[in-house]
Amino acid sequence: MRARFAEHVREVIGASSDAGVIIAGARALITIGHRDESTASSVRGIMLDHVVPPNLRAEAATILATIDPRDMAEAVDVVLRTAPFSRHLKLLDLARLGADVAAHATAELDGDADCDTKLKTAELVVDLHGQPDRKVLRDLRDLADDTYLASSKRREALMTLARFEPSASAAIGYLDSVVLDRDAPVEERGDAAHVLVRLDRSQWLKCVATLKRALVDPAVTLEEQVTLIGRLRRLNALRQGEINKLNLAVVHHPGSPTPVRRDALRRVTDQAREAILQGLVSDTSTPVAVRLPRYADDSLTEVVTVAAREVLTAIESTPADRATAAVALTRSSRRSVPEAVGTLTGLAVDHRFRAWRALADCGTPHRREVVTAVLDVVGDQAQPRHARFRAVELVTDLLRTPPAEVVDFLHEMASGETSARRRLDALFRLRHVDEVDAVRAMRDDERVPASVRRLAATKLADYRPEDRAKGAGLLRAIAADTGQRPALRCAAASDLLRFGAAGRAHAAEIAHVMAVDTELPPTSRVRAAEVLAVAARSRRGEALAILDELCGAKNPLHRLHAVNAVAAMTPLRATHTLRAMTTNRDLPPVVRLRCAEALVRNHREHREPAVITAREVAFDEQVPKHVRVHAARNLARWSEVFRDEARRLLHDLLER
Repeated sequence: MRARFAEHVREVIGASSDAGVIIAGARALITIGHRDESTASSVRGIMLDHVVPPNLRAEAATILATIDPRDMAEAVDVVLRTAPFSRHLKLLDLARLGADVAAHATAELDGDADCDTKLKTAELVVDLHGQPDRKVLRDLRDLADDTYLASSKRREALMTLARFEPSASAAIGYLDSVVLDRDAPVEERGDAAHVLVRLDRSQWLKCVATLKRALVDPAVTLEEQVTLIGRLRRLNALRQGEINKLNLAVVHHPGSPTPVRRDALRRVTDQAREAILQGLVSDTSTPVAVRLPRYADDSLTEVVTVAAREVLTAIESTPADRATAAVALTRSSRRSVPEAVGTLTGLAVDHRFRAWRALADCGTPHRREVVTAVLDVVGDQAQPRHARFRAVELVTDLLRTPPAEVVDFLHEMASGETSARRRLDALFRLRHVDEVDAVRAMRDDERVPASVRRLAATKLADYRPEDRAKGAGLLRAIAADTGQRPALRCAAASDLLRFGAAGRAHAAEIAHVMAVDTELPPTSRVRAAEVLAVAARSRRGEALAILDELCGAKNPLHRLHAVNAVAAMTPLRATHTLRAMTTNRDLPPVVRLRCAEALVRNHREHREPAVITAREVAFDEQVPKHVRVHAARNLARWSEVFRDEARRLLHDLLER
């Protein structure tokens, strides 16, 4: 029986050109004890194929090392080229097979390694040898002491140190401060509580009480509620019945967005779960990219397939919708790959980069065709420079190691006459080749536009401690400089949120000053209030008070901007205003249409006014064609009653 099964698997491997199929077959053969040179040859081909996704190449490398230890060195090299968070277990597998992975991993730290690489390397060395060497230890301490580093990474550094140091007091003290920090994001507080209890069980009661207080805080958002319920569950502080009740309350809240509802349902065991999930997929009023899950449960396969096919054929679907649906179709049903590929090939005529990105997810042969086509664009001097750069962006996203022609083009962009923004992008995409010193030079060069220096500071946030300190200082200076454009100041203040607790404090301080500054444009004040609400949760009431004032702005677009910011925090508080603006025929059609879209997002039970407005705008011949098309698309999505009518109108408008 095993021999017949093995022969069948070998036939499948031999007939397939898809890396995923070959790897699955090789795994099956190893499981039943069949290892041979033909299988090793197929797997070796995948490991050496730069077109194959890095995670599949790493999987092939570990399989090959199991079959033939002579390929061990090359297998280690391939695994080390994958993302730090995905390679840890594979390197441990290779170590168990006899590879000296620690030496190879620590060699990576000689250059400009990012935080994730440093953390995962330290964890690997501790797993293998019990404690790190001097350089890794120094990196760990630098990360643990860095107040500008994200909480999750400081926590990881402290936990790794606690594994071999005699006392975990430093880790416990830091984690306790995060749990009690009312301004910290609830996700950080919940994760800190979980780790703190692992280190010191006596902290359980305090952690649970703190998270439960946060859960009933009037300022807590629906998304934060789901996060807190999940963290309390990890602490075993809630029974399953309580988890179901709390999460279903979020699911049934009329202002709960689809991603939050789907996340809440992940932890629900109630019988209604499957029906609600199917309803989320079938709800055409939700954007396609949101309602079609990237990876569907088996119970959703049929409904996702049906929904994706409807999107592919519906006249109201945009090219982006069709690309999303095609990818969802391939993931829900492998038999539908030819159908999806046909759609994407047609899309590639007018929307090549979007279609190519989706085609790359349709299996190795199609990925290879995409890489070839994209590299042709990169090397074509007749193509516009912006198109060649878009091609470079796509190919570097697909391949972890950029091909030589891409490196040459990036060097040309980095040294030639081009915008500072494009030069920065090129230099950062060369970081695996040339490291990041040139990016540092742009960040520190006062002749470079402040907007570009700001981007350089954020790109370097995951590297050295001095990069974070300098970057935070630069962002703070830009955000506080009244001579800079208000939009740039807001962007810099928002970027500070990435720079740990210290960056958050700076962001809150500057955002409040900007939010109350009546000399600034209303849109900038709204953005500043949004930053304040995120940077300092305890000051969310102040942010809402400022936004309430801005909801009275004379300009209806400014008013809508403020109302949307309120809706993001307290959906029901914004419903009445959105409904009133949607039904106000004195407002311009474009404003009414945007208000209708906001109302549909904000409250599931107030779609009727939005439908009426969309219909009025769609059939108003005084309105520009592109606005009518947009309104007709919305009408077809929001209303089953008027769908056929909207589609007929769309057909007429698009034919003109």
